[in-house]
Amino acid sequence: MFVSITLHDLGLIILFLICVVLGVFLFILIKNLNSAIITIKNILNSNKDNIDNTLNDLPTISKNIAEITDTTKDELKSVQNTIHSLSETADMTAAAANTIKNDFAGKVKTVFEIIDLIKKFWPKEKKTESE
Repeated sequence: MFVSITLHDLGLIILFLICVVLGVFLFILIKNLNSAIITIKNILNSNKDNIDNTLNDLPTISKNIAEITDTTKDELKSVQNTIHSLSETADMTAAAANTIKNDFAGKVKTVFEIIDLIKKFWPKEKKTESE
């Protein structure tokens, strides 16, 4: 009793085996998805009150965030203006210090010039021979 298998029959057998393997994998996938969905459902049911409270508080939370953002923006503008004012004050202070330094140096120079001028008019002491 000889059974002859053609290539067509062999291809159908291989195709059938592939379908069986894919069916097993599909069954395992559906089983795992079902257990994951059941777990998610249990978590949602046990935390229903917390989720409801959070969803009810969302408008208040978003309003608070908007107020914080506006306040922060205003404060940053205020800080920026203060920094700008401090920068201008520092520049004016540096300019004033430079002016005072130049005025002081000029006055000291004038005093030395006056002293030199007085020295020119002051009679020089003659050296004695004993020195």
